[in-house]
Amino acid sequence: MKTSKQGLFIDFDDDSRIKEFTETSTDNKKCINDEEPNLLIGKTEEGEIVKSAIDPKCSGSPSANTFVIGGSGFGKTASYLIPLILQCNSSFVVCDPTQEMLSVVGPILENHNYKINVLSHKDLKNSRSYNPMDYVYSADGIPDNSRIHALAKNIVSSFLQDETFYYEATLSLVEAVIHYCIDFMPEEKRNLKTICDLISVGLKESQNNDETELDALFKKAFTENPKSKAFYFYKRFKFLCEKTARSIIIVFMANFGGWLHNSEYLELVGVNNSERKKIDIREAGNRKTAIFVDFGFDGNIPLFKFLTKSIYQQLSIELTDVVRETKKKLPVHFRFIVSQEVPQPESFDGHMASFVKRYNMSKTYVYDSVGQAKACIKDMMEFEMYGCSQVIFLGSFDFETCEWFAKMLRMGCEGIEEMMNLGKEHEIAICRNHSGEHFFLLRKLNFKDHPFYKQIYET
Repeated sequence: MKTSKQGLFIDFDDDSRIKEFTETSTDNKKCINDEEPNLLIGKTEEGEIVKSAIDPKCSGSPSANTFVIGGSGFGKTASYLIPLILQCNSSFVVCDPTQEMLSVVGPILENHNYKINVLSHKDLKNSRSYNPMDYVYSADGIPDNSRIHALAKNIVSSFLQDETFYYEATLSLVEAVIHYCIDFMPEEKRNLKTICDLISVGLKESQNNDETELDALFKKAFTENPKSKAFYFYKRFKFLCEKTARSIIIVFMANFGGWLHNSEYLELVGVNNSERKKIDIREAGNRKTAIFVDFGFDGNIPLFKFLTKSIYQQLSIELTDVVRETKKKLPVHFRFIVSQEVPQPESFDGHMASFVKRYNMSKTYVYDSVGQAKACIKDMMEFEMYGCSQVIFLGSFDFETCEWFAKMLRMGCEGIEEMMNLGKEHEIAICRNHSGEHFFLLRKLNFKDHPFYKQIYET
C-alpha cells in the first residue's frame, strides 16, 4: 500500500500510532519526564513534535542509542544534531570542525549552566588543554596497564596501519617510553613532549658508542627499579637490528613527534601552560558538560587524529569505571556523538557495547552514508546499527545507502528509487521499543523552532 505523502511502497505508522508511541515509549507513563534525555525524532505533517521518551529508571524504556545517516546537505547538523543538543538534558562530546554547532548552541548551553570545554588549535584563546597522560591511572592513583596500552595504541595507529611489523615494533617502543615517564620522570614531565623527546634521543649515540642515549637512560633506570614494565617493552624493541630500530624512530618523529615542536600545539597538550585550564573529563558525568573538539580540516594530522581518538576513548573508560566503582548510574546522562571526524579509538568498541541505559550513557552515530559508516566502524557497523533504538534516514543519493534502508524497511529492490526520491523535507525513522519496531515518515526538525533557541535569539 502506498502512503499518500510520498508514494512509498510501505505502510508507515499513521499519526495516531505516532502519538501512541510518543506517550508509551516506557512501561509507565509516569516515567516520562522532560528532564530525562528524551530524543527528538522529527515532527508530523501537522507540526507536532515526535520524541522517544528515554528514562533510565524504567526497564521498558528504549535506549538512547541512535544511528543517523544523511547525505551532504540533508540536515544532519541543522535538523538533527543541533535540536538534539538544544534539549539541554545530557552531557556530551562532539566533533565540531566548523564551530557551527558551538556558535549556535553555546549561549543556550551557558544559559542552562553547562560547563563548556573547547579543544581547538584554531581558537587557542578559548581552547582548554588536554593531557592524555593524566588518565593512565586507576581511581586509586595506580598506573593502569590497560589504559597505558590503549594510549600507546592510539598514538601509533594515528599514523601506522594495524597489525603490521612496523606497527608492533613502534608500539613496543612507545609503550616502553610511557612506562618510563610514569616510573622515572617527575609529574610535570609526564606528557607527550617528554615521550617524543625520549624517543628522539634513540637516534643519538652515547659516550659508549655501542649504545644510544636512550639505551643509557634505560640502563641507568634499571638500577633504580628493575621491576618497571618499561624494561619488558624496551627489551622487545631492542630485538630489532640497529638499522631497523633507527628507521622506526625516524618514522615516528617525522609523522608524530615533529608536530610537537610547535609552541602553540604544546600548550594544547598541557605543556608550559600553567594558566590554561585543563579539560577534566572525570567531572563530565557529574554535572552538565559540553566538550567540543575542533581540529577542522587538519583532523587527519596524526597529532590531532590521536587527540580526538584519545579523548573519546578516555571518556568512555573513565565514566564506565565511575559507574562500576560507585555501582550507581551517572547523575547526568552522557552522550557520545560519533561522526566521520572521529577515528575509531583503540578499545572503543568494547566500552561502547557496554553503554546501556543502566549506566546512563549512550552513543549517537552520524554519518554521510552506509559506506562511510562501514569505513569508520568497520566490522561493528551492523552490530551498532541494530543495537540502536532509533535509526534515522535523512535522505541520500548514494545507491548503497538507499539500498540498505530499502532492505531495512522490507521494500525490496523497487524501494531503492523511492529512497533516493525522499526529498530534503522528510525523513524516515525506525524506532524500537517494548511494543516492537515502528516505521515513521516524518518532517524534519528545524533548530530555529526549538523553544530554547527562541528564548535566546528572539528576545
